[in-house]
Amino acid sequence: MRKQYGVIWALWIVALPGSFASADEFDRFDGSALIAVTKGEKGGALGRLTVAELGDLPNVLKGTRAPLVVVKTDQGNACRLLISIAFRKPPGGKGEPLQVIVLERFETFESPQGKIRLARGKDLMLFDGFEVDLDAGLIVPPGQGGDLKFVEKGEGGPLLLALAPAQLFPLKTSPVASPKEPGKPSPGRTIAVEDYDGRYRLLADGKLSGVLELKVNEAGAVSGKFRSDETGGVYE
Repeated sequence: MRKQYGVIWALWIVALPGSFASADEFDRFDGSALIAVTKGEKGGALGRLTVAELGDLPNVLKGTRAPLVVVKTDQGNACRLLISIAFRKPPGGKGEPLQVIVLERFETFESPQGKIRLARGKDLMLFDGFEVDLDAGLIVPPGQGGDLKFVEKGEGGPLLLALAPAQLFPLKTSPVASPKEPGKPSPGRTIAVEDYDGRYRLLADGKLSGVLELKVNEAGAVSGKFRSDETGGVYE
């Protein structure tokens, strides 16, 4: 049978719903595409983004409601982030709410191959003056390797500041190709080699898991890549 999405466990293949593709676009932005952005091949680098500019960025990934930003860290690594703006009420609900930057989801990969995930996190909140070290995935005090800093007041504020040599790369178009429509089963009881073209969830021996993408050309040759859940890296 030809299936666009499925699960491979030992020799068994089970179809998954099509939502698997749209919910996974953040993960699919990986490898060479992520590194290419940090090299300036798909847009210029910025030293800061105001809250207004962040609010004007489009949501380029399906299934998300936050803009996508890439950061080249102070160590030269590549980080993908989904960033939103929020207000947090003081404990007890008394007083004016504080504006914050929320890193809804982020993952940092080691350059230049982008196959080793160094850090990841979600729902990390930056208050005024807070810095985040994306290579370690931690909030840090000044002078301890911070890559980004939220500045609420001052010239141009509130804004998200890249602490040099870190750089910001906001994305206005999706870096992920739209998935193909699921194929149809071959007629009869024969399984053709092109039936294996598609994306699958791979589980092996309870140890190895990830997403396997297979492509079959007109000659029937099979190629593809595997994205590891453990490392986040992509392997041909």
